[in-house]
Order: sequence, then C-alpha cells, then structure tokens
Amino acid sequence: MSLANIIVWPSAAENETTIASTQAVAAGGSLVLNGNVPSFGGSPTLTVSLYVYKNMARSVSITSTEDLSGETITINGLGSIVDANYNPIDSTLTTPLAVVVTGPNNDTVDSIVAADKYIFTQINSVVSSGAAGDISIGFGGFGITTYVFTDYNRKAWNATCSAQILSNSGSLEYTAWVSLNKPAYANTQGGVTPFVGGQIPAFTLEELNTLTPSKLEGTGTAAGATEIMVAATDTQIAQIPSTVATVWFSINDDSFVADNNAIFTVLQQSIT
Repeated sequence: MSLANIIVWPSAAENETTIASTQAVAAGGSLVLNGNVPSFGGSPTLTVSLYVYKNMARSVSITSTEDLSGETITINGLGSIVDANYNPIDSTLTTPLAVVVTGPNNDTVDSIVAADKYIFTQINSVVSSGAAGDISIGFGGFGITTYVFTDYNRKAWNATCSAQILSNSGSLEYTAWVSLNKPAYANTQGGVTPFVGGQIPAFTLEELNTLTPSKLEGTGTAAGATEIMVAATDTQIAQIPSTVATVWFSINDDSFVADNNAIFTVLQQSIT
C-alpha cells in the first residue's frame, strides 16, 4: 500500500509572526527567531535558534507598522533565487543567502530585491540596519512544495496529484511540475552530487499531458479541459500519465491580507 504525500501550504497572512514574533530591535541587531531546529553553534550547549520551513521552500516576509523604508533588513539562510515560474535556480536549495531587503512602510514586504526573488529552506538570522520598535518575520507569498520523488522502477506505474484550495481570494495561483531528473544523486563516494547545471529541467503537468492524454476534474474547470494545473486557482485532481522522477508544485500569492490556504497531494500506486 502506498502512502500519500500531503503538503500543507499555510496562508502568508496568518503567519506574519511565525518565524519571528513582533519585537523591538536595536540598530544592527538580530531579531530573535522562533527557532524550530536545534543548533550547537560554537558551544556544547544546545540552543534552538534556526527556523526551517516544513515540506516547502518559501519566501520570507517582513512586517511592521512603522516606516522602515529607510532601513535594510538582511535575511541570512539557505535557499535559492527563483526563475519566472518560482522554481529554484539551485534545485538542491542549499545556496547560502544573504538577501538585503528594503524595510516595510506600515505594511509587509517579501524577500524580493529589485527583480530578483528568493526562497529559503532555512533562516539562520534576520538583521536590521536600523532600530525598529515593531517588526516581525513570517511566511512569504511564493515558493515551492517539497519535491516528491517517485519509485519509477516499479511495474504498472501510476500516480495522481491533487490541489485542494481551502480558501482563496483569487490571488493564490499554483502550477504542477514534473521532471525526469532529481536535484541530486548519490555518488560512489557515499556523498551526494547535485544535478549538473544546478536546476533540474522542469515541465508542467500540462506539457506532459500533450504527450499522453489524461483526465482532469476541477471545481472551476470543465471536465476534459486541457489546461491542467497551470496558474490554477481552484481545486483540481489529475493523473500523471507517464513515469517521472520528481513531482512538485510552485505557488504564488501576492496578498498578505487574505487567508489563502491549500493542500497539495501526490499519490503513487504500482506493482513491485
């Protein structure tokens, strides 16, 4: 029996203080993170100071009721810059990042610098260039789910994926992606070798279905429609019609006001 891979995408609006609670910080000071991963640092004393996203790589939001537009906020951690489809350029998501963002002005800003957008798997620290009496760090609006790796060596391979939209003001969009490659492979030295070029080739489920017809059902899409999980905003389920190595979803939600939530599921069933 196969177990479904279920990935929850929580609302950015409901998680503005999840990474770092609202607090005051001195000029040049680091915010206190709501760490969820133990870290030894340079001391044998175990501390919890890092924040790691669960089952997703995501941008980071900065919120304040003050005018911090004259300050910069530096987010340090691991992740990657993304392409126009919100897929990471470094598919392993292990690039050290120090993203310098202009502070918010009585609003929320995302981890975007000019035209460059960044997602993180791990946040090590957040540092403000100036003093702030009211600042918090939370979930950003865009990113990807964790990669789901299929067992493509099985017989009678079959897989299905779904996107369940729990609430959506219309600003949340998602796309289903597949690849014949994995971000990294085990090597003969007992280590891991990243995919050559850093970014694995990504194809939408829609593109895959132009090769092999598949069924689509969606709450806002007529049955039999050809647009399958591309910039979609409604609940959909679709068959993955041929063998692939990796499945994931990219998400973009530019609203920090509406509570937009979704659940993404990938289920593989086959004969060993």
